Amino acid sequence: MMNRRVLLEKGLTVISACKRRTGDVWEAHFGAAAIAAYFFIAENECAEELGETIAAQADTMVSRHLDVGCDDGVNRAADRPAPAMDARAAEQAIATSLEATIDGLYWVGHNAIYAALAMKAIRELGG
Repeated sequence: MMNRRVLLEKGLTVISACKRRTGDVWEAHFGAAAIAAYFFIAENECAEELGETIAAQADTMVSRHLDVGCDDGVNRAADRPAPAMDARAAEQAIATSLEATIDGLYWVGHNAIYAALAMKAIRELGG
């Protein structure tokens, strides 16, 4: 049985590193989708077999967008847990950066969608 929480870790990793890695935010879609898959399974009380299938497909998808060879360790969620980060500090950093764009429609709301999913994942992981 797969540890589904890894979807949260990998999703956050892709969202947080995609711009540095690729020069834009397109790959953040995959990170957000992995986080959404985790919560879809949990909040809809999916049958175990269905949950495992969804989680396995989401993991395959998001894992393709991890920079596993990166020397700085930023995208190494699959190899080792990320250092603990204070959840309140992380949420505050996200909220602060979102303040500059929350009053407009950017990337069809992606700024708010990514921020909401990231904050939800950070809370679920406890930091």
